[in-house]
Amino acid sequence: SAPRPRRTTIARAWDALRDRDSLLRLGMCLIAIIGLLLVLEGWRAPFPYRTGQFSEHGIAARSDFVEPDIEETNRKKDEAERAVPLTFHHDSQPLTSLSEQLRADLGKITAVETLEALDESTKTAFGLGGRLPAKIREAAGAWTPKSVQESQMRFESLRRDLTAAGMETAQQRIDDIIGDFAQFIAPLSRTGNVDPEEIRKEWLSSDRKVRIIAKGGSAPPQEKLLSQVRLELQLNDAGELGKTWLSYPSLQPSIQPALCHWLVARASPTLRYDQKATRNEQAGARDKVQTVSIQYIAGDLIVRPGESVTPEAIRHLYVEYEAVDAGILPTTRMTRLAVLFAMIIVLSILTGYYAIHNEPRLVRNVGRLAVYLTAFVATAGIARLVSYDPLRAEIVPLLVVTMVLAIAYNQELALLTAFALSLLI
Repeated sequence: SAPRPRRTTIARAWDALRDRDSLLRLGMCLIAIIGLLLVLEGWRAPFPYRTGQFSEHGIAARSDFVEPDIEETNRKKDEAERAVPLTFHHDSQPLTSLSEQLRADLGKITAVETLEALDESTKTAFGLGGRLPAKIREAAGAWTPKSVQESQMRFESLRRDLTAAGMETAQQRIDDIIGDFAQFIAPLSRTGNVDPEEIRKEWLSSDRKVRIIAKGGSAPPQEKLLSQVRLELQLNDAGELGKTWLSYPSLQPSIQPALCHWLVARASPTLRYDQKATRNEQAGARDKVQTVSIQYIAGDLIVRPGESVTPEAIRHLYVEYEAVDAGILPTTRMTRLAVLFAMIIVLSILTGYYAIHNEPRLVRNVGRLAVYLTAFVATAGIARLVSYDPLRAEIVPLLVVTMVLAIAYNQELALLTAFALSLLI
């Protein structure tokens, strides 16, 4: 009989395409190729720069781009935050009884002959003895006697001022002092005084602005400096209270230090810091600050010749990379995608040819082929993901899959796979 003609390669390929098992394997390969195009972002070039990379000729901007100036923006946000007045709520009720408290304490001084006979509470209030809480002691330090002798002299001066004209007129003298004192402290009812401990706790400086909100909205909000609501600063010569001493003749210089000490010791803070309201306003002020940007022109040097790429330069280069990528035309993206697709097809034919002739069990077994293709795509995706700063570990997944293939199959297949992955990553 006549010999049967040899079948051509095209004929054998056509027969393979008509075979369902062959079509299944080809379909799996096509899905893997599509997966590679996705995980490798085949439509865009990968970011090519890494921290520490040496640039002999420098790196210049390829196009115009605008980059946010993070440091300058944060500085302006901090300035806006510091400019927000601190919110305090003012309740003047604790001040209403101060005048009567002073009347009672002055009456106790006129009722005794010696300092030792005076009760401890009154001694402490006028700075004649006793021990104040630390925060009040610090605030009243300027008017606190430095020795027992000074305390004795202050007591004698106070008592002499009150009783110099005789006990009969002492009450009239106290009435005069109380009348002037009530007018003297009247500004406190409008502005209030802040707790020194609260200032220390919040690390607030005296030059900060405060917004004072009266209880119940009885008065419109007013803005002051923090120094203007600190009682010890209000009482000094330049303070809102201290500069009015001459307006009240009954409050003579000889008793002014004692009255200042008494007021600091007895006056309860009337201002309560509203941290939540302040934080909300500060957050709003920060949000209103416009982002400061730096304009780069194509050709501007981002990395100078002979220098290495720094983390700051990486930030600039990535913004430039995004700007360049945004300007790429769809046709250019499709061209790049087609080139990468063709490259993958060539690598697939090379690897497939080797597998068919040297590892037929990999091709014939659908499960083995699925595992191989999945491992290939996963390795490419993971390697691309970890190739950027700070990891730069693309070699790790590549080595792992290469060693596994060398153990499971042979070194030639492992090397061929590593070669294909290296080209793609």
